[in-house]
Amino acid sequence: TRGFSVSFSPDGSRLAVVTTNGLWTYTPRLEDARQLAATRVPETPATESDYTAFSKPKWSSDGLRIAFVVGNSSTAWVQVVDVQTTRILYRSPEETYSFAWTSDPRVITIGSSSVRLP
Repeated sequence: TRGFSVSFSPDGSRLAVVTTNGLWTYTPRLEDARQLAATRVPETPATESDYTAFSKPKWSSDGLRIAFVVGNSSTAWVQVVDVQTTRILYRSPEETYSFAWTSDPRVITIGSSSVRLP
């Protein structure tokens, strides 16, 4: 499902927004918008599974990382992106539909496993 979801940073100064074309962060000044990750939608997709959509963005407690669900019509996985560098820090195995940040901003829980991020 392609949709729109948002999440405020822990200090409330920034907003993570998932749109049909990617994951963005915004500050109160909209001209400071920055795209962190882009969805991959080919011009003429062969199948519905060629569409990739993002959802459920959540900030780490220190505001340095955002985790989100990436999916298509076949499966989903969790990715974590570094807000400063836009580098993908982690990609979970497929068939992963949810996650939770722990109190440690470098540790995310995927199912019953905890993953320590760089």
